Amino acid sequence: MTSKIYPINGGKVYTIDTTTHKPVVVSRVAKSQTTSVVAKQSAGVADQWYSYKVPAGDTLANIFRNKGLPLGDLYAIAKVEGAGKPISRIQAGQTLRYRQNSRGEINGLQILGNGVSASYTVNANGRFYRQ
Repeated sequence: MTSKIYPINGGKVYTIDTTTHKPVVVSRVAKSQTTSVVAKQSAGVADQWYSYKVPAGDTLANIFRNKGLPLGDLYAIAKVEGAGKPISRIQAGQTLRYRQNSRGEINGLQILGNGVSASYTVNANGRFYRQ
């Protein structure tokens, strides 16, 4: 069973599995077919890298919400997080670099600094992997 979460501050709505209390990841195919959601997202310039220095107390979920980035992409990246858990352990002072495709989906994410270097990319099947 799933339930939708509607943030008080008007952020993005997301879906959780009520039995595991974990986010439900929408497949990339389903997201690309949802034109109303895609139209609301500001994709910027496709395949251009953007940088953001992480301030103290911020989380990747908050950064994604504030920047209007798809939370489903963050959850998909977290599933392949890998050694050192850089997604779960984001730190103040690190640099977050990301790029989006023309539909506003993340197709590259890097976490750099404080002894961490992690890169995530989308493969030909539309799934994230750690480089």
